[in-house]
Amino acid sequence: MSQPPAPFVPSAQPPPWGPPPPPYPGRPSAPPPYPGPWLPAYPSAYIPPSPQYRPDLQPLADFGHRFLARLIDSVILGAVGVALGAAAFALYLALARAAAPLGTHPQTDTFAHTAYIAVVALWLVLFLAASYLYEVELMYRWGQTIGKRAMGIKIVPVAPVTRLTRGSAAVRWLIQDAATSFVPYLGPLDGLWQLWDRPWRQCLHDKAARTVVVKLTR
Repeated sequence: MSQPPAPFVPSAQPPPWGPPPPPYPGRPSAPPPYPGPWLPAYPSAYIPPSPQYRPDLQPLADFGHRFLARLIDSVILGAVGVALGAAAFALYLALARAAAPLGTHPQTDTFAHTAYIAVVALWLVLFLAASYLYEVELMYRWGQTIGKRAMGIKIVPVAPVTRLTRGSAAVRWLIQDAATSFVPYLGPLDGLWQLWDRPWRQCLHDKAARTVVVKLTR
């Protein structure tokens, strides 16, 4: 007489195809279909990066490095401004000599005042153009000015998968250089904002351009 077949009992061994893959970041993990000690404990939620780091884990630049880089850039731009100022003053003297034969007639005084205003306006336009080329074009091409390169820091977008655009670099320059030159107390406030900003240590011009400054590790 034949024996009846034995009842099916599920095996306690792990399945031959291995444990299930880990869940996507930010999505809670599902309960394991095969309970057992061989399954690793996957995190149930995405853990954000440390506030001292950009989303792709590049260390953020500190206040000291950013201040020294800005100081170097200010010295370079100051030298450019002095050179342009000397050229503008020489132009004004040439115009004044040309008007000297006219004597002391009121028309001569009007010409001198107009020439002075025109020369100052020309100097301002040329200096802003030089500042734009130095800050925006160097940032757009390499993410660094001469001062930032010397201090080993770089400007990058907050989003790690994007590239710094000329528009973002221009917005950054407009706030950091152009606006702070005409709005009282905006410059110190803009520069010091990084001390209490979290998590990316951004200045106001960083927030407007959606950029952060990182420390190059190599």
